[in-house]
Amino acid sequence: MVLRWLCGLIGYPAQSLGTLTSGGSIATLVSVVAARDAQGINAVLVRNPATLQRSHGLRGVYLQDATDTLDEPSPADLSPELTRHFRGMRMWLPLQVHGLARYRAALEEKLLLCNFFYRSVQELGFEVGPEPDLSVALFRWVP
Repeated sequence: MVLRWLCGLIGYPAQSLGTLTSGGSIATLVSVVAARDAQGINAVLVRNPATLQRSHGLRGVYLQDATDTLDEPSPADLSPELTRHFRGMRMWLPLQVHGLARYRAALEEKLLLCNFFYRSVQELGFEVGPEPDLSVALFRWVP
């Protein structure tokens, strides 16, 4: 209901739809994939809900009776954020192939690069946040 209200607020037609995301990065991804597949739609709120469903929806034969009775589409059919990929395999297989030492070396490199960046932007006059513990450095330009 919130999404239909938002669509109405910006003047989209009644059949418009969208999806709520956890942040700007996933919203951008949803938009880019929908735009790529529809060639021209470039927002998460779309006039043609079938665009998001074609891009992100998945229908198994075993689901045919369950989906015909729904009044509202499933959020899992509108965005990759709610899909159920087997993420463990993406971690397990490279660990088996390359070993833990290469992961540790890659992580150490990212931490060193982040600290180098943190020091470098300070020298350029940027204001920085706390010293990074992980691979994220906060900074901003204050003229």
